[in-house]
Amino acid sequence: MPLTDAEILTEIYNNCDPIVPATAQFYVDCTDVRGGDAFARDLCQELGDSRGRVHQIFAGHVGGGKSSELKHLADRMNTRKPIDGQKRFFPVIVNVLEYVEENNGAIEFVLLAAVEELSKVLRKNGIADQLTKPFPAFIEGVRELLTTPIRMSEVKVTGGPIEATFTSLRTSSTAREIVLKAVRGNEARLRDAVNEFLAVARLAIINSTVPTNEAPYTDFVLILDGMDRILKVDGKNTVKT
Repeated sequence: MPLTDAEILTEIYNNCDPIVPATAQFYVDCTDVRGGDAFARDLCQELGDSRGRVHQIFAGHVGGGKSSELKHLADRMNTRKPIDGQKRFFPVIVNVLEYVEENNGAIEFVLLAAVEELSKVLRKNGIADQLTKPFPAFIEGVRELLTTPIRMSEVKVTGGPIEATFTSLRTSSTAREIVLKAVRGNEARLRDAVNEFLAVARLAIINSTVPTNEAPYTDFVLILDGMDRILKVDGKNTVKT
């Protein structure tokens, strides 16, 4: 017996997590409906043409597919053989909510999240070994809190007690307080340290070795996803009720 429309929608809903970008299996290319792929094409072209930094805000209502489109855009940026006139980039998607609590956000957390995620991607792609400098000392001191496990023992689940380990800032208010105490009043040092690391990482990415049949990386692109879900920054609401 075929499924009803309501049952089909229920199946779709339960197979798609609205918080997680759609995988290739579930991503639907709506290029024809939109009348073209101008968003990805034009942004890649602008990145390639610019001699300076490019900043873009990608906005939309919650659940509208922003994360899925950003994942698709990242794949487009990292095309091994770009179309004529475009260049290849090294995209780094930072899921801010893995590091920042919705009701207790701070720009310092976002900066550290970007550094931590970039370092993970460099290690994953074998580029970390090509960094000419280590983490700036100021960042190294506080970034450890991002990956310090917070253990919960005797969590009852079917099958008996387990021990779960969480590794992000959003799991511990104490960790967040320590980070803020370390960086508040030292914003300039944090900014300079982050910029120093980004500059070193950029050189490592540009100079990284790629297969002979692939285009080299022109630069890297940081994509901060989930910023719209941060409801409070420094105790102040980010959305009007």
